[in-house]
Amino acid sequence: MPQTSPEQLQKGVTAAEYDQRLAKVRAAMSERSLSALVVTDPANLFYLTGYNAWSFYMPQCLVVPVDGQMHLFARAMDAAGARFTAILPDDQVHGYPEELVHRRDTHPFDWITANACDRPRSTLARLASLVRRWIRRCAAGRSRARTSPHAPS
Repeated sequence: MPQTSPEQLQKGVTAAEYDQRLAKVRAAMSERSLSALVVTDPANLFYLTGYNAWSFYMPQCLVVPVDGQMHLFARAMDAAGARFTAILPDDQVHGYPEELVHRRDTHPFDWITANACDRPRSTLARLASLVRRWIRRCAAGRSRARTSPHAPS
């Protein structure tokens, strides 16, 4: 019977298995001509990184470029926990400030996209501009819904 390392007991999946999973995702991305993927579903975050937390109610995402390093963005307190469960090194786990939680005037994805833009000429920077446009469209839709005479009260 093969021996199980302490790391395997803690994480449940070997590093080689995570590498295979990421390779499959990147192959599918290449087939579809995608330069990056933004993963928000907790099950998929776990599948790709081992990140396991009850923080699904907060904005969080994993940016998976077709080439290069993945980056996990989560609430600061959850990012601290991710350092124990995810396979990512500390410099690939980013926590947004607690002051951004439950605010009407800003959103954690504003911080995420701003920090992705701090990496010039990277896939994250290009992706950040797309995410920022998507957030603006969503915010505009919410604003229109609130000001519409047909909006539910």
